[in-house]
Amino acid sequence: MYQRPGYDPDNNDWFWARYLPDGSLDKNAEGIALAGRVAKADPPGGCIACHTAAPGGDLVF
Repeated sequence: MYQRPGYDPDNNDWFWARYLPDGSLDKNAEGIALAGRVAKADPPGGCIACHTAAPGGDLVF
């Protein structure tokens, strides 16, 4: 993940990505690449939901 100013203010402007061991982007069950505003859903799940539990409020473990 990396920060892009103005990208997603609700989530500290983090751009999310999930990679496989070979360096390629992981995909969900529907074949959509797990990159960008990953798992911005209702109810929340995935990357953003997990990282909100990180201490310090910066979404970084």
